[in-house]
Amino acid sequence: MKYIYVLSIFILVLGSCTKDKSAAPLIENIKKEPCSDTLSFSGKILPAILTPSCNTSGCHNSTTAAAGLDLTTYAGVAPISEILLKSMNHESGISPMPKNAPKMNDSLIAIFECWINQGKLNN
Repeated sequence: MKYIYVLSIFILVLGSCTKDKSAAPLIENIKKEPCSDTLSFSGKILPAILTPSCNTSGCHNSTTAAAGLDLTTYAGVAPISEILLKSMNHESGISPMPKNAPKMNDSLIAIFECWINQGKLNN
């Protein structure tokens, strides 16, 4: 009986361990969200697009700010958002980002463009 109790607790604890997928639901919601919805910089753009693609690996965060760009805040993103969009689209004449990586998912780029078209709201 004690063996079954210990085994049950072990299975319960093991089953509760999951990989951190905190950005995955945000990305899925963004893909389903029509552009007509008001996009949130802090709720969608930063955590689902910029943080996983631009702020990781010591690139454009507040610590290293590669090329002098800190893309962790609205103040760092909004003024250069059109340039960022060109970089995300790998347009000629501008450094493609993410650096040394494939182009970002088109649906994520489209959402970033929608945010720009909505007036780059700081919400």
